[in-house]
Amino acid sequence: MERRVSVAHPTGRGIHRRAIKRLTAAWVALSLLAGGAVFYVEVRKAEDLVLKMALDEARAFAAHVRPGADHHAVLKQKAVEY
Repeated sequence: MERRVSVAHPTGRGIHRRAIKRLTAAWVALSLLAGGAVFYVEVRKAEDLVLKMALDEARAFAAHVRPGADHHAVLKQKAVEY
């Protein structure tokens, strides 16, 4: 009578663990990649918004400054009024 040794169980368990580890590593890598891309895009949007706001305020402020006038006094007056 031959005695058979089952190697499927330990090997199968090892394959499943290896697959889970690889899938987890891939999931973490993709999550970091996607998170980094979203962060980059959103930071660019925020920078563009801040730049637009600064330009709008600078234009509004510059509209009150007359050429040839004492700019320091005009800016100080506008700052006090604000």
